[in-house]
Amino acid sequence: MAGSNVVVFSETLWPDGGGAELATYLFVKHLVSQGYGVTVVSGRQMPAFCDGTKVVSDGALRAGSKTELWAKILSREDRLKGFIRDSDVVYIPRLCYPLAPVARKLGKKVLVHLHDYTPVSYSAAVPSPYERTADYPHRVKAFSIWLEGRRGRKAQSLAVFGDVHTRMARFWLAEADHIICVSNRQAQIISETAPELSHLLTRIYNPLPVRPGPLNGARRGPLFLYVGGTSYHKGYHVFIKVANQLLDRGTGVRFLLTRDTGYANDRMLSQAMRTSGAAFEVLGRVPYGELLGTYSKVRGLIFPSVWEEPLSYAVAECMAAGTIPIASNVGGNGELVKGSSAERFLFEPFDSYSLSGNIEAILSMSDDELRGIGENLTGCIHRTLSAEETTGRFVRLFGN
Repeated sequence: MAGSNVVVFSETLWPDGGGAELATYLFVKHLVSQGYGVTVVSGRQMPAFCDGTKVVSDGALRAGSKTELWAKILSREDRLKGFIRDSDVVYIPRLCYPLAPVARKLGKKVLVHLHDYTPVSYSAAVPSPYERTADYPHRVKAFSIWLEGRRGRKAQSLAVFGDVHTRMARFWLAEADHIICVSNRQAQIISETAPELSHLLTRIYNPLPVRPGPLNGARRGPLFLYVGGTSYHKGYHVFIKVANQLLDRGTGVRFLLTRDTGYANDRMLSQAMRTSGAAFEVLGRVPYGELLGTYSKVRGLIFPSVWEEPLSYAVAECMAAGTIPIASNVGGNGELVKGSSAERFLFEPFDSYSLSGNIEAILSMSDDELRGIGENLTGCIHRTLSAEETTGRFVRLFGN
């Protein structure tokens, strides 16, 4: 209830990180506005997180991997207990799971927020399509080993023993009062792959960030945005394949790439740019406010992810800007576009033929058509991610 003290344990804080850290910032900001006293304990050193919060930097939460993080928390548990004793509610929005049973023993309410699949996957990702079959857990493990292998042999060898991590995560999470999932699809997958946690799960969508100013600016010709970086599970290889196909057909399409510095050393992009360099504009990582403005300057967002994205902020943000997301039908993407004009632009993961067809369909649209679709998208996403479905449900969970 309002007036209660909340301690937030998060090893990373916005503006570092991605969607999970952004959602944490927006939720904590709303807790403060509702009269909660909030202390944030983090591994990051920063003078302030958001107005009205007390921020404490603690080395126990400063780690290069979840294995190191969990070991540090367990070894420094007594010191962290002090923050828990002074609180009424313990909120864990990232990976500080070992603190859940500590808080439970001290009689505190414990809320854990899941923005990925750490309880069932070493890499925190599960491959699409999810299927409720006996061999799916083996597919998840193989997917994690493959993903970690892209980081090197040492990372891959650790992933072989990833079952230990997932069992530990589920053991600690079982001590929570509530486990928040960010989409119905994520909750379904975790419930069926970790049934011992199913009775604790509840779905709360992430809130939209507030962007000032007009949302529907002038579209910049045949320009499309890609924000997934060079990550395989974000569908980078699918994007490059489709980009080459469209350029070979002489469509005149152009692509804007943001968010990742790995492009400079990527062979696939280098090869594409040697033949069609003018078609690619690489910005690297851009400030978040600038990224929000970029959505309204392109015809569409290309989002070819091949894992079960819990809830994509990129898809939600571009819809709020009145821009069409051309997204793979994975994870929570279908929930975000349901009932909107973007629903017909969903495609199955790895389906480069459908993705290229969707891009060409949007290239052929007039400004009036894009404007009408944009108005529909903005209205739909604000209804889906309404205050009731996001911050309203979140605060009630703290008060119950």
